[in-house]
Amino acid sequence: MIEKLILGLTLAIPLGPISLAMIRVGLQKGFWPAIMIRLGGIVGHFILLFNSYFVLSAFPLKLIYMFALAGSLFLIGVAIIGLSSKVEIVKSSKITETGFAQGFLLAFANPISVIFWIGVFANTIAHTKTGFFLNLFILIGVLIWGIILSLFLQVGKEMLQTKKIQWIVNFSNIIMLAYGIYYTYKTVKYFIN
Repeated sequence: MIEKLILGLTLAIPLGPISLAMIRVGLQKGFWPAIMIRLGGIVGHFILLFNSYFVLSAFPLKLIYMFALAGSLFLIGVAIIGLSSKVEIVKSSKITETGFAQGFLLAFANPISVIFWIGVFANTIAHTKTGFFLNLFILIGVLIWGIILSLFLQVGKEMLQTKKIQWIVNFSNIIMLAYGIYYTYKTVKYFIN
């Protein structure tokens, strides 16, 4: 449970499309518009999570381990790209479109989200033998980060410094890299045995 919660936090902290939309909107409109984008994203991710679980449950275990390896390598790749990228926060012009639907579309229509959830569930089924509900803690971790970020955008706008955010994002990417390496190790060990 704690592992899934930390994974959710780790995955939400790097600046993906939803976090960037939250920052853009939150800087101008505050907590509620920013958190609505995150909530829309969580609903989109929940639908993908639900579908991934039931689709993967129908596959034989050996194929699930192949998906698990691909998902683990995907986490490693995302973490490496994140560590080599610089954070840039641009305070944009007036925002008109925002909200739940925007967050939902950013999550649900993103092909990377589909790959991610298939990889996460393949690792869950292959390594931990846990079911659908334990993986909901990933979404709870994402929600916790969404609340923290939205509150920060509401009360700490003047403290929003690229250096601080870069440090937080790098720390998150290091944890994500560790998860990817750990899951890769467990999957390779299965194929060797």
